[in-house]
Amino acid sequence: MKLRFNKLNIINIVLSILVYFFGLYLLTDEMLLGANPTAEQPFSFFTLFFLFCIITCFVLIALNVIKKNYKPSYAFLCGLLIIFITGVINYFLMPLKRDFSFNDYNGSIVSFSYSLTDIKIFQYRLSFFILLLLFFFTIDVVPKIFKDFDILTFYALLFISAIIVLAIISYFIEGSNYLNFLKNLTSENPYVYTVKSLLMHRNNYGILLFGAICSTLYLHSKSKKFYWFIFDAFFLINMLFTLCKTGLILSVLLNAIYLIMRFCLSYNNNKKRNLIALSSICSICIAFLASVVVFLFMKGKLNSFVDNFFSKNVFSTVESRFILYKNAIDVVKSTNIFVGAGYKVFNDILFNINGYTTFSHNGVLEIFGSGGIVLLSFSTLFLVYFVYHSIKDFNDDKNEAMFGLILMFVSLLYTMFESGSIILSSTTDYLYLSILLFVPLMKKHPFLY
Repeated sequence: MKLRFNKLNIINIVLSILVYFFGLYLLTDEMLLGANPTAEQPFSFFTLFFLFCIITCFVLIALNVIKKNYKPSYAFLCGLLIIFITGVINYFLMPLKRDFSFNDYNGSIVSFSYSLTDIKIFQYRLSFFILLLLFFFTIDVVPKIFKDFDILTFYALLFISAIIVLAIISYFIEGSNYLNFLKNLTSENPYVYTVKSLLMHRNNYGILLFGAICSTLYLHSKSKKFYWFIFDAFFLINMLFTLCKTGLILSVLLNAIYLIMRFCLSYNNNKKRNLIALSSICSICIAFLASVVVFLFMKGKLNSFVDNFFSKNVFSTVESRFILYKNAIDVVKSTNIFVGAGYKVFNDILFNINGYTTFSHNGVLEIFGSGGIVLLSFSTLFLVYFVYHSIKDFNDDKNEAMFGLILMFVSLLYTMFESGSIILSSTTDYLYLSILLFVPLMKKHPFLY
């Protein structure tokens, strides 16, 4: 499928990007270039952006229905309506004011009173509606309206271009940080010289670079062109200067699994070439890692480098996350296990317990805490649907199915150690991963009824 820029496709591209932009702007407190102004603005400002998102989505759907280019899945809509109703119920079950008592990680009792205003409840309901709308838009609308247009390739190229622009801007505004970072890599605090481009935090930039790496590997799985690996290496090198541990680990893991699977799938067809390529890549990687280790050891800085990368900061190691996991489980136990505490209410209560973050850094716990067994079951069933059809399609298109399964595995790991979900995505990184995963599948297996 090629990029055919006819009039309808151009309109659909512009409107779809606007729907995603307005939706993300309402859902997340950290948009691409900074803090979300809706978090500090009056409710009328939030309502205005809500209307922008709804109207844009309605215009796009109506236009394609009139052109007979789109037929919505009413069964899927009914399913999401049930999820929305159960998500609204928990706001009625939760009193406007409620007292909580929890044990913190030191064993001390933390007691506080949590209250919700009518306006805040209404805003949270609208946010949950937008969350479901973006999911419906990704799963049902986008795959159907771009029948003769490879929208995922376009999105991937657009995303890669945007990250390259961010990287170039970073070179200009943070040029000295790159040199200072290399000089102070083994110092007590190398994070002082990490880069973030135009974003609020280095981890935001690192995760967007991870999204760009996913894009390059997706494009390689379709075209099999070697130059996508050059872009892949470019983004990976840039990520090193962010010291985003999650992004680095996931990127290395994704690349390693992808290369191994590519080698296995094409081994019989190109044995000699694949053996030479695999041997060369492994030799270069081993030589590079060995050189770095020997250099740091000779300088007596190997221990300091390891300590810096796996520091004892509460957000730096997997072990420290269990404090947050325990708090999240306590919130689930103290609210309704079937419908959860409510979207964003769960995060508010969590913040009152620990005092420093609204996130549990575990997407599964956040789904369970926000929507209970109902939302967790819905998410699980959809993942099973994805895996089933990906395996079923393996014989038809091994490369695309293989990439989808690998990306699903890495995305689930990401979900286990960071906040958010690829099913109901409320941040830029997770939403883009869900688009990469689900749009190709739903193009082949759309919901028809």
